[in-house]
Amino acid sequence: MSLDITDLAREAYLAYATETENKNFQGLPMPDWEVLPQKIRQAWCGAVMSTVSRLTMHFVGEMSDAIKVAKETGACPG
Repeated sequence: MSLDITDLAREAYLAYATETENKNFQGLPMPDWEVLPQKIRQAWCGAVMSTVSRLTMHFVGEMSDAIKVAKETGACPG
C-alpha cells in the first residue's frame, strides 16, 4: 500500500476548509481543490510531504528507542 501525497494534500485542504467554515484567511469562500491553481496545490503537497517526513522521523526514532530499551532490559532478546 502506498500513500498518494496528492490525496493526502486534498484531504488536508478539505480538513482546513471544514475548520474554517470553508473560508480562506481573508474570509472569502475557498474554491474546490480541483480549481485551485497548480502552484497552490503544489504548496499543499509540499506541506503534507514535510509533515509526513517529520512524523516518519519521529516514529522511527521512537521505535528505535523502544527496541533499544527492550534489548537492554532483556524483554526482547536480539
